[in-house]
Amino acid sequence: MKKEEFLLELKDRLSGLPSEEAEERVAYYGELIDHRMETGLTEEEAVTGIGSVNEAVGQIMSEIPLTQLVKRRVDPKKKHSVGKIVALIVLFPIWFPLFIAFFAVFLSLYITAWALLISFFFVGVAIVVASIGCIVAAVGYMAAGRPLGAIFLIGTALILAGIAILFFLVNGGLIKGLAKLTAKLAISIKRKFVKTE
Repeated sequence: MKKEEFLLELKDRLSGLPSEEAEERVAYYGELIDHRMETGLTEEEAVTGIGSVNEAVGQIMSEIPLTQLVKRRVDPKKKHSVGKIVALIVLFPIWFPLFIAFFAVFLSLYITAWALLISFFFVGVAIVVASIGCIVAAVGYMAAGRPLGAIFLIGTALILAGIAILFFLVNGGLIKGLAKLTAKLAISIKRKFVKTE
């Protein structure tokens, strides 16, 4: 893709932003492409190296506060049709409770997911503590002259350590996944306020 094609498509996809904001972002990407070309890359390589237009729009959306996008979309000077206003008022007893219920369910699921991940983390910590406890007990068994009990406890400690490692690896992956999902959700909400396709 050529620089001009990239910049034109990016400008078109950012048409929901304030014009000065969109121009600033397009100019930034133009300078970025120029800088990459100065390092010896061809125009196509420079454009490919900075990513697709979708990636650029996603990056821009992640940097712009949602409040700025909402202010732009909800323009107090904008005239609304009487039919829309009447429909909103008449249907308020229906759509508002549904909106609140949906939001409450979504928020409770989101909080529950984080609470489960935090509790899994502490389960992993408890398993590590139990493993250490088994090693300490094994030392006590060895000191008491009971080597079979000490061997059993050391084996149990190793098994618990393996389970703890598994807990931390899985939990870490789930936390990263939920954090990425949160970021994607925030960007998708922001995209509702800006033309992105």
